[in-house]
Amino acid sequence: VYKAVYAIVHALHDLLFCAKEKGTTVLCGDVSRIEPWQVTKHLKRVNFVNRFGEAVYFDENGDPPAAYDIINWQLNKGVVSHVTVGHFDTSPDGGSQLVIDEDSIVWSTGREVPAGVCSESCPPGTRRAARKGQPICCFDCIPCADGTIANTTGAAECINCPQDYWSNDGKDS
Repeated sequence: VYKAVYAIVHALHDLLFCAKEKGTTVLCGDVSRIEPWQVTKHLKRVNFVNRFGEAVYFDENGDPPAAYDIINWQLNKGVVSHVTVGHFDTSPDGGSQLVIDEDSIVWSTGREVPAGVCSESCPPGTRRAARKGQPICCFDCIPCADGTIANTTGAAECINCPQDYWSNDGKDS
């Protein structure tokens, strides 16, 4: 709300005031004759930094920049704290930045990243097969077909053997 109010104020200021010499501004628009389309036109060109150091502008679609804090809910002595462990920001040039302080994250297992809860990695000689209606981390391990192999752990696909070659019994070479 704060950013929205200041964006409108900046748009109205640009619409109503003209810059004169020596840094002075003079009212050159008619306050009683402002049309919504005029405010919208000036709102699209708004670009300023607010008192919190945040850039306020809109992209070609009229969207503000994405800016998100990454929050970790941490339980400490029965009290849940919301700890900022990172942030995601976009910039006017179309780039983006994700920063995460991994040392600040507390998992349900403490400081150690928990293992996946659905499926373990598929062994060599097998490939992953998604389970319909379940998260992407849930899959079955399917043996490679004759003439194909998977020589790595966690293979998504089996690869064809070269012509005149056949896969071994384990389908891993």
